[in-house]
Amino acid sequence: MSWDEIARREQAKRDRAARKAEREAEEIRIAKERLAEDEAIRARLAEVERQRWMTRTLRVSNKGLIDVLVHEPHKRGKNWVAIISVDPTMPGGLSRVFFDRARAKGPAKYVVPERLLAGDVLEFGADYMTSFGKKKPNRVFAKVITVTADGIEVKPYKTVEEAIDHKLVRVG
Repeated sequence: MSWDEIARREQAKRDRAARKAEREAEEIRIAKERLAEDEAIRARLAEVERQRWMTRTLRVSNKGLIDVLVHEPHKRGKNWVAIISVDPTMPGGLSRVFFDRARAKGPAKYVVPERLLAGDVLEFGADYMTSFGKKKPNRVFAKVITVTADGIEVKPYKTVEEAIDHKLVRVG
C-alpha cells in the first residue's frame, strides 16, 4: 500500500467522522428544538389548567344563563346545572335543585332560579355516553360568589368537598 493510498484512507476517515459529527450536531439541535417546543406546550397547558380554576363571571341575560363551565355538544351528551347541598339521605349524599333549560331561541342555555344566592354551590355536569353505553362523566363544582342581573361570579373547584368547604364530609 502506498503513502498516497494511506493518506486517502485517512482523509476518508476524517471526512466520515466530520459528517457523523455534523449529523450528531443536527440531531442535538433538533432535540433541543423539540424540547423547547414541548416545554412551551407544557407551559401553555399549565396556564390553561390554571385559568380553568380561576374565578370567572358567567354571563346572564334576561334571567337566562349564557355561559357554563363545561358542556358536551354531542347528541349523546347530557348537560345540566344544579344547586347542590349535602344531604345524606339522597343518592350520592347530595341533594340537587336543577336549573330549567332555556326553551326560547337565543344564547341562553338555562334559566337562573330566583333562589340562587351567594355561597350556594353549583354542579356543572357534561356527561358523554359512548356508543357502548359507558358513561364518561365531566363535572365541575363552583361556589357562587356574587349574583347580579348581568352575571354570576363563581369560583370553580375540582371536587365537591372543596366547593362545599366541608373537608371532613365524605360525599358519595
